[in-house]
This record gives sequence, structure tokens and C-alpha cells, in this order.
Amino acid sequence: MGEGEGGGDLRLSKDITPTAKTLRKRLTDTERLLWTYLRAKQLEGFKFRRQEPIGRYIADFVCYEKRIVIEVDGGQHGHIGATLKPVSDPDLVKVITVDGSTLPKG
Repeated sequence: MGEGEGGGDLRLSKDITPTAKTLRKRLTDTERLLWTYLRAKQLEGFKFRRQEPIGRYIADFVCYEKRIVIEVDGGQHGHIGATLKPVSDPDLVKVITVDGSTLPKG
């Protein structure tokens, strides 16, 4: 299968679910701020979930309807002053879609 055509492994690791539940209770300040805008369908009526297991990963925020995954930079990654920013270097970050496939570059 070519890139972006699906086929990603989405089997949920049983070890990851308790971790996701813990992370939901321990949002970083930046995640908490963003969640105030995403929760309760406040953004164009789309439902977002926070700290959602996707395969072997835990995404900070997911909207399944629009197939959006949001990862917040900072906080738990060891530095103060976390920021929300677009990914500017596709070689540094692999973007996954909700079904586990990767998005084509470019």
C-alpha cells in the first residue's frame, strides 16, 4: 500500500489505556487552555476527545469526524513555555491520520 492509503496498525495496546486516563487528569497548562476551546463542540460543532489512544500512540486531541489529530508541543516534553505551533519541518514529525495511515508529504 502506498503512503496515505491506510493499512496502519491501530490495535490498541492494553498498556496504553490506563496511561491515557492518567494523562486526561494531568493536562499541561497549554493543553488545558486549548481544551477550553475544543470541549463541548465549541469549535464549529465538532467533537474532540483529549488524550485519545490511537494505535500505540496517545494523541493530545482528536476529532474523528474531521480526521484531525492535534499534538501540543511542550509541557510534558520537559520545558516551560509550551506553545501551539504548526509543524514546519515534515522530516521532524510524522503526521498520522485517525485511521493510522500517514499523510503524503508536500
